[in-house]
Amino acid sequence: MKKEYIVKSIRGRGKGLPGANDFIKNSEALTSFSYPWEQKEVYGLEFRAFCDDENLYFRYCVETMGYILLNGVTTKRDILKEDRVEIFFTNDPAIKIYFTLEIDALGRAFCAKGVYYRKTDYSWEMDGLLTRGDLLPKGYSVTGSIKIKSLNDLGISFTKQGDRMITGLYRADFSKNDKGETLERWISWVKPESDKPDFHIPSSFGIFIRG
Repeated sequence: MKKEYIVKSIRGRGKGLPGANDFIKNSEALTSFSYPWEQKEVYGLEFRAFCDDENLYFRYCVETMGYILLNGVTTKRDILKEDRVEIFFTNDPAIKIYFTLEIDALGRAFCAKGVYYRKTDYSWEMDGLLTRGDLLPKGYSVTGSIKIKSLNDLGISFTKQGDRMITGLYRADFSKNDKGETLERWISWVKPESDKPDFHIPSSFGIFIRG
């Protein structure tokens, strides 16, 4: 059975991105993440989301030390070299077509359209996406909003209570070892049915349900 997360609905909250207290008030904390390919516990990773008639709002809080964050990025694909949080979504259980948002600690977003298996349209952008990153003493947070209309335009209906969206939640845990080498570790909400790190398969997705 797929993991599920209820995205609570509220009446219109106005423009701009919500603050931390808005998420505490209007959403449930999701903390059931794991390292699917390591015998290691995940600590200090929390996801929250809620929605109104116009937007789906989300927030990741990441507790971490020594993560990779580039001072500047030349192209959006440079974001894939950094520590980041990720949201994949689709309306197709077979993920023949799906969409990916990968966001670093400064709120810089890498968006792409995926075609199964691992064919990527790097030119695709999420219409109306807003993101913000906040650096914290022991990590960072990422806040964002996705327009409900933009989801509808992608064939994903998330407008009324009970609507469902096939969704993956992940973190690319990137750091350096003592030799300056990049360590890549992978965190997921749902444990994929794969012997090697791979989020681009149907078994890595759960379900968002509009409450």
